[in-house]
Amino acid sequence: MAAMNRGSSSASISIKWEMLEVDGVTAATKFDVRDVWDQKSAGKAVVGGFSATVGKHDIAIFRLSKPK
Repeated sequence: MAAMNRGSSSASISIKWEMLEVDGVTAATKFDVRDVWDQKSAGKAVVGGFSATVGKHDIAIFRLSKPK
């Protein structure tokens, strides 16, 4: 999943799982979220969605996986 900031300053971007438009994914779905570029966890068993701070004119890439 990607979060893009086209603005001229850093921004907190909220992503709700329903925005993914994937069959079977609801607000109750849990995901482990991993920041692909920083190679670190951005949250474990996150329900409903999450927020990420993205720098100006930047993009953040996250990998969503089922919690272990």
